[in-house]
Amino acid sequence: MPLLAVLGWGLVAQSAVRRPVVDRSAMREAISSARAAPEVSLVSPASYAHFLRAQRAALEGRHQDAVDALRLALATDEDSPYLLTRLGEEYALLGDDARAERELRRAVARHPRYYPGRVMLARVLMEARRGAQAQAQLRQALRLAPREPEAYLLLAMVAESRGDVAGAVAAVRKALYLEPQLAIGHAMLVAMYGQLGQPEEAERARRNALRALEGLDDEVMLRGVESMTVGGLRRALEPAVKQGRSGAR
Repeated sequence: MPLLAVLGWGLVAQSAVRRPVVDRSAMREAISSARAAPEVSLVSPASYAHFLRAQRAALEGRHQDAVDALRLALATDEDSPYLLTRLGEEYALLGDDARAERELRRAVARHPRYYPGRVMLARVLMEARRGAQAQAQLRQALRLAPREPEAYLLLAMVAESRGDVAGAVAAVRKALYLEPQLAIGHAMLVAMYGQLGQPEEAERARRNALRALEGLDDEVMLRGVESMTVGGLRRALEPAVKQGRSGAR
């Protein structure tokens, strides 16, 4: 589920005068598929070479090519939980949710203690509107890594999609307890407090999100449930009036 779906946002419950304003076009610009290649341990130079080709293809938006390269990498490293998870992710980016779920369930079955596999499977299940199953995977992920905030943010999305906005707020606050400077968590609260009709809390969350971004370069990718730049989130959280003034210069 894109973060934009959470940040883009049922703010209609707020007063048109008092609500914090979020620039939706800036938020769309902020979400990026750019990912740095992580350090992975693969069994052969051939599988690593295919993995690198897959990463490059993914960064260029060639997701079918990424799938093909990952399948070649798995031919010599078929038990890699990372490669299985990445393959599932690329299928999801292609819109092939059935294959994405199949590969991710294979990763989880072979490596039940692999946290990223469970989180990615949960995201695919969320996209398929199977919230209960997604929630079950996230609960298991949290048992494996109870101090990772990402699963709490995804639990918040599941709760919000079911109309349980108070439960969503509680899940985000758990993530922020673990990582108080998690800017995306504060940004998610802006929308959620708006839906609850609490404009003062929404404004406080907006200010907390901007404070968490202070001192960071605009090009830095933020940690959270999406790949998002500091600059993109900062622009999205700035009041429209301020952005209009800066654009008029």
